Amino acid sequence: MHKVIYTIGHSDHDPKTFIRLLEKFKIQALIDVRTYPYSSYVKHFNKEVLKNFLYRHRIDYFYGGQYMGGKPSDESVMRDGKVDYELLRKKDSYQKGLRVLLKLVNLKTVVLMCSEEAPEKCHRTQLITPDLLTAGYEVRNIRSDGSYEIAELTPIQLDIPPDDIETQEDTTSL
Repeated sequence: MHKVIYTIGHSDHDPKTFIRLLEKFKIQALIDVRTYPYSSYVKHFNKEVLKNFLYRHRIDYFYGGQYMGGKPSDESVMRDGKVDYELLRKKDSYQKGLRVLLKLVNLKTVVLMCSEEAPEKCHRTQLITPDLLTAGYEVRNIRSDGSYEIAELTPIQLDIPPDDIETQEDTTSL
């Protein structure tokens, strides 16, 4: 049986709704992968408040944004003013965060949390999920309505200029 790792975006959930979602999937540990674990909009998701709230519900809180956050201050992973996830993925700090995550998954039911509800718009899908899928884990993205979507690797699209494609004559005609 393969291991499952959940992801969730806190969005603008109220605390009661958020904990219900975590309890529905029997989450035992939350890893906060926000680079900056604070919100001016939904203050109950600020690091210390969230940590204490989860503790009261017997869910462990771990901060992993310093390793796996999507907005690192490291200029060496920037390309054209944006984070290049391929460069970030090669960093020792990211690899360390990934190793710790995989060890924790063997002990508890884990959810990775960021702020963005829609997984396709979040770095947890673009940066972290491909590594988890490649390692053989099933990744389930928890949605606001209590459902989940199973993540899949995105096929790589190559743009090959037409001049580089050899034309072949149709050899199937008689």
